[in-house]
Amino acid sequence: MVNIILGAVAILFGLWLMFANWWATIDLLKTAFPLVLAVYGVIALLAGIKKFSRKAGEEE
Repeated sequence: MVNIILGAVAILFGLWLMFANWWATIDLLKTAFPLVLAVYGVIALLAGIKKFSRKAGEEE
């Protein structure tokens, strides 16, 4: 029960800070979005290479 209460308080506090400092939130999103896209691209590329190498190994 304590975890639920602390989680709800943390969510409310986070939302309050996000709306109180909306300009900082927008700056963070502008900065984090390209980084998330780059990390997602690397993960997708590595997954594709792994799948491609598995298929190449099965054909031999």
